[in-house]
Amino acid sequence: MTNKPIPSQHAPHWVVVYVALGISEAYLIANRLKSEGIVAFVDQEPAAGALGINIGLGEIRVLVHESDYDAALLILEPDEPDQLPSERDYIILDDDEEIE
Repeated sequence: MTNKPIPSQHAPHWVVVYVALGISEAYLIANRLKSEGIVAFVDQEPAAGALGINIGLGEIRVLVHESDYDAALLILEPDEPDQLPSERDYIILDDDEEIE
C-alpha cells in the first residue's frame, strides 16, 4: 500500500512569475521578491541541475504563491525610463590632461 499525499484545500498553489536564462539570474529575481516579503523559490529541471547546465534542458523558473502573483509582477516590472535631460552636459578637457 502506498501513501499518497492528501491534497489540502489550504495548500498553496504556485505559479511561474519569471523564467530565467540562468540559475544566477533566477536566484537574483527570487531574492528580490523575498526582500519585498514575497515567498519565492527557484524551480529547475532535475537533469539540468544534475548536469550543471540549463541550455536546452529545461527552464529555470521563479515561482510564487498565486495570491502574490500580481504583487510580484509589480515588483519585477521595469521602472519608467528616465526622461532625457532637455540640455546636454559636456565634459571639457584640456588637451594636456590624461584620462585614466
